[in-house]
Amino acid sequence: MNLNYSATTEQLTELIQMAQHTSTHHLVIDFDGEVVIDPEVHFPDVALERYKFSTSIMDASLRNEQTAQALYAALYVIYESLEDPKLPAYVTRDDDMGMAA
Repeated sequence: MNLNYSATTEQLTELIQMAQHTSTHHLVIDFDGEVVIDPEVHFPDVALERYKFSTSIMDASLRNEQTAQALYAALYVIYESLEDPKLPAYVTRDDDMGMAA
């Protein structure tokens, strides 16, 4: 799912369905707007701190439809705030994993 190319809630749902069932997941946004769940599985040599944004989310929360809808909206707000220096920074890179759900 890429936030630059008209991502949909369906794409986020598909991404969530592909995630392994573990107690906690890492969710990241990379510098080109790609959203990845558990990047350490796909890109083991890239530290989470290297992504534009990273957070942790519990599996039960990730798979909850209401939380997924809120997450979809939040990802756009976060990505836009990181892109536009005039917008307030909702998440700073200094935060430990940004936020957790």
